[in-house]
Amino acid sequence: MRACPYCDGRDAALFGRRRGAVFLRCSACGSIYMDLTQEQYAVLHQGAFGDDEYISDIVSAKSYAPDRATWREFESVLPEGPLLEIGPGTGHFLAAAREARREVYAIESSSVHREFVRRTWGIEAVASLEDLPRATPPFASVVMFNTIEHVFDVAALFLALRERLRAGAVVFVSTCNADCIIVPVVGVYWSMFKPPDHVSIPSADGFRRLAPRVGLSVSRVWTGELPLETPIGLATAARDYLLEHRAGPPVPGGEHATQDGPAATPAAKAVLRRIVRGAMDLTSRVDPTRRITTRMGKAAAIRALFRRDA
Repeated sequence: MRACPYCDGRDAALFGRRRGAVFLRCSACGSIYMDLTQEQYAVLHQGAFGDDEYISDIVSAKSYAPDRATWREFESVLPEGPLLEIGPGTGHFLAAAREARREVYAIESSSVHREFVRRTWGIEAVASLEDLPRATPPFASVVMFNTIEHVFDVAALFLALRERLRAGAVVFVSTCNADCIIVPVVGVYWSMFKPPDHVSIPSADGFRRLAPRVGLSVSRVWTGELPLETPIGLATAARDYLLEHRAGPPVPGGEHATQDGPAATPAAKAVLRRIVRGAMDLTSRVDPTRRITTRMGKAAAIRALFRRDA
């Protein structure tokens, strides 16, 4: 049995199974993680983000403008100085940080994404994960958006990062929340358990227990989500449950023969995503669910701010 990637706990209960994957919930900190070996993870992760589908999705939502809104939301928690983003994807946030006169660097495992960031934004300091030990300079801040859930050995990544941080530097993480309010309702059919390499989903307590293991302190842990994210998450889970049970048992490799049904072409999925985003934008000021889940600490996303004190 795999140890908890956040608190290193060895006692866990079965959380559920989905498409051939087995998920455990840590009895100590409540984080949820996939039970697999390092070798099995390497096979899963090798096939992730090997095409431009993710890029097309993000560009359709954000066009080719820097993500200034996200930068403004989190700029205040990121000290002045060189900034490193782990897993920048399309680089929209990184471009906004550079526009704000930050010196920016990135570590990205996908060669497709690395090339897109270089070509689109002219940001050349984008390296592969293997180059992290040689990343320069000592950083004032490190950011990870929707990245840590893809990491098998979370503690090893943080220990490597710590060596690249100056005193007083911070590591900001935003990812899916193992304590999300809909998890007890839909279990493994929450959409965050669908990507095949989502192997390490933290709880708030998991983040707090991780910090002393890697020589950092935790300044703050909080949650948040997009408008309508909880009701949309419930609807998506119900849809996926029906589609996956209709699809039959998993085929070799841990995947169903079909994930989204024969009608779910890339074009149809793109239209659906635009409709969902439009609904979120329209309800951003009136949706009460995200305010409630955020106050409860049960929103879909969990954020943590780690600090290197010395």
